[in-house]
Amino acid sequence: MRVPEQLIHFFQQQCEPQLAEFLCTEGLIPTLDAIHQERFLARSVVPHLERLATIFHTQSQEAYWHLGSNQKNLRLAYMLGFLMPNAMRAASIFAELSTLGYQQPMLKVLELGAGPASGITGMLAASNLHLFPSPQHIALIDQEQSMLNLGASWLRRLYQKSIRCVKHDMLKENFLPEKAPRFDCIIMSYSLNELALTPENSARMIETAIKRHLTPKGIFVIIEPALRSSTRRLLEMRSHLKAHVLLPCMGNHPCGALRDPDDWCHEDISWWRPESRRILDELMHHDHKNLPFSYLVLAQSPLLALPQKVTRIVSNCQKKARDCEFYLCTPEGKRRVRTRFDERLERGSILASPHLRGDPASTRLEPPLNFIPSEKPAETQ
Repeated sequence: MRVPEQLIHFFQQQCEPQLAEFLCTEGLIPTLDAIHQERFLARSVVPHLERLATIFHTQSQEAYWHLGSNQKNLRLAYMLGFLMPNAMRAASIFAELSTLGYQQPMLKVLELGAGPASGITGMLAASNLHLFPSPQHIALIDQEQSMLNLGASWLRRLYQKSIRCVKHDMLKENFLPEKAPRFDCIIMSYSLNELALTPENSARMIETAIKRHLTPKGIFVIIEPALRSSTRRLLEMRSHLKAHVLLPCMGNHPCGALRDPDDWCHEDISWWRPESRRILDELMHHDHKNLPFSYLVLAQSPLLALPQKVTRIVSNCQKKARDCEFYLCTPEGKRRVRTRFDERLERGSILASPHLRGDPASTRLEPPLNFIPSEKPAETQ
């Protein structure tokens, strides 16, 4: 997807200073500049961040907020290491929805398995930049009270309104109590992969939540890691859904990635890293200039006014002499495509009514290329 330039810089310029003030107020860091001190980060954050990364990548079902004796630094590690990258991922989805014409009022918004509320943080970032409607009422659900409280305190600093928090085991009552109200947006950010559910059961519970608790023009946003295992589970779940898929698939056609057991489909966006994230990357020998993730946006009916036939590029674009080669997701499945090089072509680009010639293994995309309008991204740090 093409991320608006102002969003690419938002977390570096605006969110990180607010986060430093919040962490200092909560007693998680000693001073505002601690998040930029290599010695402090190396001793108080990196070991806990490495532990969390190991747990998340191994799909562990452990109650990781209770691991070890220093839970304070474990929470600090999550806030510094995961909150802003995950919020950036969510913000890019909301910005793309707006770009494609979705402008429904966000009267009530809920985040399931909220933790520190990275999904709603992303929505607030997009609304702060006038890239998405601002939520009027926010609710959080999680089974871990300490992180629920931390997320609510963080959102109150950003949003300066009351936040409703509910401690609830999402595996009971189809994610939400039956008497819960309807919402205009339900976000499930990095929670589905932690639940021991089959794709069929995940689909059933999400369908129930959509029917019972989503307004007619509301959206259900799911964000998951870009790992092959978690992404394929998400795509397998998608194949069991009856709800309408708005993004990224542009419809409910069968997923071409599932035809090959070694294939999976994910997004990859760029941003300007906050300084604390850049320092952590150097200390841990990582590189978070790009943020991969998988996602689905679901609704009860088609809500985007798009042309009848719309396709999306689902791979990096490789320049081949004067041509460009990539994989295109079409209603008939994934196709390897070549076309004349165009600098606007990139992973996530959306093309309307493409003129394709050839078979699925080797297809030519003929001009003109009809892009769904969006901003060209800025260069990244």
